[in-house]
Amino acid sequence: MRPASLNRLLAALLAILLLAACANSPKTGTPTMLNLDSTFCFGYHQISVPANAKTSIGQPIVYDQYKIRTHLHQGKEGYAALIRKEEKYYAPPGMDGEIIRDSRELFPGGHAVVIGMKLHPENTTGQILLQQIGGIPHKYSLYRLLPQNFTVYEITGPDFILKFEDDENTVLNKLYQESASFLQRISPRKDLDVPAPDQRGVCIDSGFIADANDGLGEHFFKTPFTFVTFPDLPGVEMRISVNVGVVKPGGYLFDRKPASSLAAMLDFFKFRTLRKAERTVNGVPGQEILTAWTSDAGPQFLFIWESTENPRLKVEVDWGHQKDDSMGSRNTPSPVSTEQAMAIWDAMLPTLKERSVKD
Repeated sequence: MRPASLNRLLAALLAILLLAACANSPKTGTPTMLNLDSTFCFGYHQISVPANAKTSIGQPIVYDQYKIRTHLHQGKEGYAALIRKEEKYYAPPGMDGEIIRDSRELFPGGHAVVIGMKLHPENTTGQILLQQIGGIPHKYSLYRLLPQNFTVYEITGPDFILKFEDDENTVLNKLYQESASFLQRISPRKDLDVPAPDQRGVCIDSGFIADANDGLGEHFFKTPFTFVTFPDLPGVEMRISVNVGVVKPGGYLFDRKPASSLAAMLDFFKFRTLRKAERTVNGVPGQEILTAWTSDAGPQFLFIWESTENPRLKVEVDWGHQKDDSMGSRNTPSPVSTEQAMAIWDAMLPTLKERSVKD
């Protein structure tokens, strides 16, 4: 017979091993694979996601020369408040500043505010600069209310110069005509609705911008980040960015090196590479790095794929970053194992593609 103390020690060790195994295993009820039965559309692209995924397109997006911010659930009151806020630009007497040139309703649910510069007559340096550029700098903002889903779009147009020799009414009327045409191309859309193949344009938060029928094909589009979270996988967040531009030497994913302080931290957490390879996704060449480490919260992963051609697409999935309304965010262990995370990634990434449209 073993002494009672030895039996108790063995039982305690067995309990510790079981607890450790449970801590590093997926939580009960956590799916080992996601049911990718819906499609998330962002810009000109799409990716398959679960029907209960929560999505958000980063702000502001850039479409051609416009910067667009989405204000969800604002309705008529939010629409009017944004317009009033822009109208508060003014130049106090005796000071340089900005003044309203015009604030005009273009059509019900569409509005424009034009702001111009005003210089004090004694500001000789400023007056000389205006003479050199040949006119007065202006900027304008557009507002679009979609009452169907209470969404308001705040749009910043490009700055322009109102030349001294120009007729102000002619310039502004042309601007309003073009702005009204653009605003009327914005229509409501549910987050996981995908426009029909005969609709060429870009998906934005709760909306869709139809491309102008100008024969130019795709228009310029970029977004800082598109966010997707998964209720069935707490602590997992996917981020997708769309950018355009020349890649500088050393700017590709495989070329970038972490700072020395970050490298030391990665070494402390036993940072390791699960996969590093060239990977083409639906005809788009790219580079992929899948990494893992163990933090004080437990095992975590970061999977990244970046295209190596324009438009520059970047997909990141962070396994172990729980957002909390009261605490901001915190580290959490990945809800799935290494093998399960890689299987989900390998099922989801190949669904990333440009949305099909008819010519």
